[in-house]
Amino acid sequence: MGWLWHGKKIADAIVVNNSAYVPVRAMSEATGAGVTVEGKTIIVESKETEKAALKASIAAAKLRERLAGAESSVQVLKEAIQLVETTAADLTSAADLEARRNYIAELNKRVEFMEIEISQIKTQLGE
Repeated sequence: MGWLWHGKKIADAIVVNNSAYVPVRAMSEATGAGVTVEGKTIIVESKETEKAALKASIAAAKLRERLAGAESSVQVLKEAIQLVETTAADLTSAADLEARRNYIAELNKRVEFMEIEISQIKTQLGE
């Protein structure tokens, strides 16, 4: 008895008690899967599994890159807030002080937004 893949005989096979026995390596090579043997265990992994793992790895790397950028942005924003707060004492007009307060409030909103994004990215990464 032969084992056919897309109409082409790949290997000889036998049937015992309604179970087919086919050479695993021949079957995996024909289907594009990889075979490894660890002790008494034969592991067949499809290329699709490898592709999915690669895609997941790339997605995680992109998330880590976004996380690093967001964390860097938060640090820069906090430093800007500190700088603005220390120079605010030099201002004398009420209009300048109000503009400075508004600017600090805007920077704090950006920090809050970035911290939410950081939290979401960490959740996606499972952290």
